[in-house]
Amino acid sequence: MLNFTQKRKSVSRLLAPVALAVILAGCSSSPQQQANVADITAVAQQSSASYLIKAESSEGVTSINWHILALKALSKKVVGHKLTNKQCVYHACR
Repeated sequence: MLNFTQKRKSVSRLLAPVALAVILAGCSSSPQQQANVADITAVAQQSSASYLIKAESSEGVTSINWHILALKALSKKVVGHKLTNKQCVYHACR
């Protein structure tokens, strides 16, 4: 008579369902919110003040990215000011 108990305790038989369960659990998890991510390659859409507020509430590389976006928004505002008004207060505009 054949002994089937050794086949039931096989690691390869247990590994496949566990791997499948882990893969399905990873796929079913919802993605994290992307609203708090600073993309420095994007065009600054908000004011520099709003970017600075986000920079103060974050830390590390994310804070640096928010500061870069604040600089982009500020430079966009200054260039827009320079183009709309012929007079400029800054020394670089003279």
